[in-house]
Amino acid sequence: MIVPMLVLSRCWRYHKRQTKDIIKMLLITTTMASIIILPLLIPNSIFGQIKKQNKSTEQEVKDTTLWYFLFMERHEKLNIKSVKTCKEPFYFRFTSSQQVIDIWSNDLKTFQGLIVNYIDTFEPRNRINGIRKPHKTLSNHIEIDTLLARQTYFLIQTILDIPSGDSIKGWESGFDGTTYHIETSFLNNYSEKNYWSPDYQDSSIKEVRLIQYFISTLNTSLNLEEYNSKFHRDLKPGRYMYDNIISIKLSQEETESLKEQKEYENYLKYINDTLNQYLNDTLNKLIYLNKKNKCNIHLSLLFSPANKLLKITSKNKLYGLKERLCYYSYKKRTKKAFKKIKFDFVKSKFRYLKELYIQNNKIVIR
Repeated sequence: MIVPMLVLSRCWRYHKRQTKDIIKMLLITTTMASIIILPLLIPNSIFGQIKKQNKSTEQEVKDTTLWYFLFMERHEKLNIKSVKTCKEPFYFRFTSSQQVIDIWSNDLKTFQGLIVNYIDTFEPRNRINGIRKPHKTLSNHIEIDTLLARQTYFLIQTILDIPSGDSIKGWESGFDGTTYHIETSFLNNYSEKNYWSPDYQDSSIKEVRLIQYFISTLNTSLNLEEYNSKFHRDLKPGRYMYDNIISIKLSQEETESLKEQKEYENYLKYINDTLNQYLNDTLNKLIYLNKKNKCNIHLSLLFSPANKLLKITSKNKLYGLKERLCYYSYKKRTKKAFKKIKFDFVKSKFRYLKELYIQNNKIVIR
């Protein structure tokens, strides 16, 4: 069971802009955190330029993109060859946020293929220096049947002449979503293209429809979702990151505990009104409210499974002396009151929270 934990970003459209200084600054970042943050900071207009290069020359690609460096780093960790320097007369690579699909041929008659599923671990920070440990990349390799590889080769022909997304009129760019990276090497000519979130694009554009059809057909014909799901099922319990999302895979024990906790949460919701009414009536008898000294009080009360008050914290920002004095006064009186209160009718195996307000000179528990 994988539980999404934190979505790191949202989808936005933006005004296209290229900033060389930002590129230079970000190229030096190599930590996992930079990989998370980069898609949120850099406009896609600086990514995904097509560049064809003859391998027999040593001419450098002047507009080498940041996406290229990021994907090349990814491919090295996955221990797969570089398309740019490969010797095969035809080599095609399709990279998404969780998979790499390679199709190649040594004679342009027979074809081979490979599916690589991958994910990064999300490592904790060092307790002493606060530095996060380097992440690990986990992967598996699955060979594609030669007949399927040949069929995929013909599917690839439908998109070879389509330019990179940022060169297509009407193709939107954004900070989030999934960027698909495509590399092709054919008879010593290399090209690199990027497509940001085809599903978000205007399907009235011909190129958009072709890319959408290609991705959908590729996924269906190669059964990519099932292979990726099985890869996730086989992962050990732990924290992982994919597609800008930090997720947790729970152990069987944690799954059972979460299920049990959910049941008790439902139970607490069921008795919520009864408990609140009891606490409201009892606290208003035990705690004296000074009508002249009005305080804006909002307290968070943490209870143990045995219904003992464990901790009181303020939900208000305490700016002035008067507010702090009010908080400490009601905190002290609330602690004293709960020493006299018993509510054994609440049966919980987990800690739970209540909130205390003062409204119309009365204590209100929610």
